[in-house]
Amino acid sequence: MQVRTLSRSISALAILLVSCTACPGQQHAIATKHHGSLGKIGHYVLSHKELLVADSLVALALSADAASSIHCQNVSTGCYEINPMLGARPSRVQYWGSAFGVSLGIIAANHLFWRDSRRPFHEHGVWLSSTPAIAVGAFDTRHSVNAAETLQQYQVRQARARVMTPAPFHW
Repeated sequence: MQVRTLSRSISALAILLVSCTACPGQQHAIATKHHGSLGKIGHYVLSHKELLVADSLVALALSADAASSIHCQNVSTGCYEINPMLGARPSRVQYWGSAFGVSLGIIAANHLFWRDSRRPFHEHGVWLSSTPAIAVGAFDTRHSVNAAETLQQYQVRQARARVMTPAPFHW
């Protein structure tokens, strides 16, 4: 249940982030209001919204995948990892290291692509590397949540069957 709530929270945050990129708001007023470091940060955030949303969604999707995989393995020994680079029963450190490593690589590639794009419409290319990672993270998260729920229900049915089975009668 907690993973399903986490999944809904991540979905709501993703929708909020995407909707914030669509409204230009008072970009000039905010960017020029503060001088110095804060003004530069505000200008960067306002001028790189699409890039930051793509980065956030990649990090959220891969983090949700790692968290749901860890949860599934904590619920049942029937859960195992199919990624051959991690092994069948990876540790939490391996899961989070893999999620952060892949996220960092995609985010770095996005920032390099953004920096080197020559035309404004080329900046949308950050979605070329982000979209597959987001889709795979969302699919894997959903799969891990479903597997954990199925295995939990199976374990409950097995426990009830053991309790409800009458003991053999001995004379």
